[in-house]
Amino acid sequence: MAAGDREGYLARRRAQNRNTEVTPLGSRREFTERVRGLVAESGDRVREDFAAEDVVRDYCEAIRSGIKARDRTALNLYAQTMKLVGEERRITVEFIHSLGASSEDELRRMVEAVKAAEGADVLDGVERAAAYLEAALQIHPEHRQAVVLRLGGVVPIPGSERV
Repeated sequence: MAAGDREGYLARRRAQNRNTEVTPLGSRREFTERVRGLVAESGDRVREDFAAEDVVRDYCEAIRSGIKARDRTALNLYAQTMKLVGEERRITVEFIHSLGASSEDELRRMVEAVKAAEGADVLDGVERAAAYLEAALQIHPEHRQAVVLRLGGVVPIPGSERV
């Protein structure tokens, strides 16, 4: 693309979206070098302007918006930033909780149970589930009604005559 064409392209892009500055892909290296030079010359001023509360707030909000939109760049920036501030563990904990586990050890047990069940017979799984329900309902009888409704039948009360 000739220099005149490139300037025309940039002018058209700016006209389409006045809130966006466009850096052509071919000049990223040049742009980075200019920014480094600016920081070398006026680092305190750049730091002061970039670290201003409103700029930091806008940056964080932009990354949050990108995360909600499932933008990979925003997700990567968020993870990198959390690591830089020593908070990446929070991401791991939230991920573990989103899988239904309360801890890393519980998640490991869940994974091991799934791996063990993959090769098991369906009847073995049903027997284990029934044994678990019997034990759990003895410990937590207040959940019996919910289980009965969920299964659509009658779950025997321990000690009663089985049908």
